[in-house]
Amino acid sequence: MDYFGNLEWCLTKHNLLHKPHLVLNVDEKGITCEHKPPSIIAKADHCPLAVTSGKGKTVTFIGCGSAAGQAPPPYFVCPGKRLMPELVGCSPGKAAIMTETGWSN
Repeated sequence: MDYFGNLEWCLTKHNLLHKPHLVLNVDEKGITCEHKPPSIIAKADHCPLAVTSGKGKTVTFIGCGSAAGQAPPPYFVCPGKRLMPELVGCSPGKAAIMTETGWSN
């Protein structure tokens, strides 16, 4: 309940209580390009999650959405030096950049 009380206080203070199109949430997700899950022999209801190392190439997906349900196009951070547009798919309005590791920084 503290969270919602603080949220209402913040939205009221900044005159955003009735402006959900201005309340945004941004998050990023790293997607590994070289995932090789381990071979596991176990009962289906006891399979552990596959763990990956941070050594492979990563594509970072950055997404955003408003409390009104609007979402701008996705943003991709790809590993490498030269961007090939076909690597980021066909999402209308999407944007992408390249970094050495594919991490956002």
